[in-house]
Amino acid sequence: MERCRPARDPPTYRDQAPAWDPTGTTPAVSPRVDDIVTSPAWKRMKDLSAQEGLVAIGYERAFGEWSGTETVAVPQADGSYALHGFKWFTSATDADMTLTLARVVDPDGATTPGSRGLSLWYAEVCRDQQGLLQGIELSEEGRGIASIANMLTVTRIHNSVAAAAAMRRVVQLARDYATRRSAFGRLLKDHPLHVQTLARMEETGLASPLDTHILRLLTPVLKLYTAKQALAVVSEGLESFGGQGYIEDTGLPGLLRDAQVLSIWEGTTNVLSLDVLRCVARSSGLVLQAYFTQTKSLLQAASHVSSLSPAVRTVEGALSALGEFVAEAASALLIDHASWEGACKSDTYAALRWCEQDLCPAVTSERAGRYDPSTPPRDAALVYDEQN
Repeated sequence: MERCRPARDPPTYRDQAPAWDPTGTTPAVSPRVDDIVTSPAWKRMKDLSAQEGLVAIGYERAFGEWSGTETVAVPQADGSYALHGFKWFTSATDADMTLTLARVVDPDGATTPGSRGLSLWYAEVCRDQQGLLQGIELSEEGRGIASIANMLTVTRIHNSVAAAAAMRRVVQLARDYATRRSAFGRLLKDHPLHVQTLARMEETGLASPLDTHILRLLTPVLKLYTAKQALAVVSEGLESFGGQGYIEDTGLPGLLRDAQVLSIWEGTTNVLSLDVLRCVARSSGLVLQAYFTQTKSLLQAASHVSSLSPAVRTVEGALSALGEFVAEAASALLIDHASWEGACKSDTYAALRWCEQDLCPAVTSERAGRYDPSTPPRDAALVYDEQN
């Protein structure tokens, strides 16, 4: 985070090339190439990106649906391919390389529709005098989605780590601030209500086939939940600073802006929710079986700790009704952690506090009649102001 701040000064901007060349020295058919001007610190971030294995992703016009990719790869006489299509970049617009999807054109000029027709490509983002990209290489034909899916698992975990880091950072800052700021004649740390708010913020932290299934199921859920929690916790953290939390010079507003993007890239809430349903369906329920097996194992291991009994019973009840994956998974992990040898009283208290919430909101909503078949059309009527 500290390395990123100098990269924003001065801000990145686009140096737009003229639409035509008044000197007449540039060929009329040459595409216009705009330059992206970045700070020296931004350029140094490329070395860090290379060390961490960060890459740029090219999006289609209708991004979000890989199966709708329009870009095609045309075989050339020398054995190479020429990619034709439209790509735009949002996360690393001046990257030196990118991964992108395209459909290989067969000798008859046809392509395979849907996600099965996509291949993953590596492109070195350098341009010739006409502004055309160079250095396109094919990974493995027809395996584009399968190849890029592993990378998405890594980036979603990275997103979750960033969310956890944002929450830890703002909690640490708020905790220290509470030892220095006074209100109503006492330090903030001496006000039970304020400390309770900080405590609630604190509550929020070669593979086997079982591990593989759990990774597939919980990675999108982990990304979804931590991103949403990061927004809530960072916002709460800024509020604990009072007016200082809104002053740009403190750097605190930047924390909230950075947290906002965590729920947007690498899959929005609804996209990730649908991804979970898809992985359950495609595995014929094996990912759920793996999830139940691991969670029950964690609860069994903690059953000997009497102080955790209320939390264990709560999670067992929630597990029987399934409910929301991540709340139960987090509960089981907190209970497991609190049962370790050497765990402190705060670990037990954190598990108990976490389990005070509704661990099965899906079941609660169902009992309240929120999954009635008539709900979707009524929602649509409400959103689009349809008169029945």
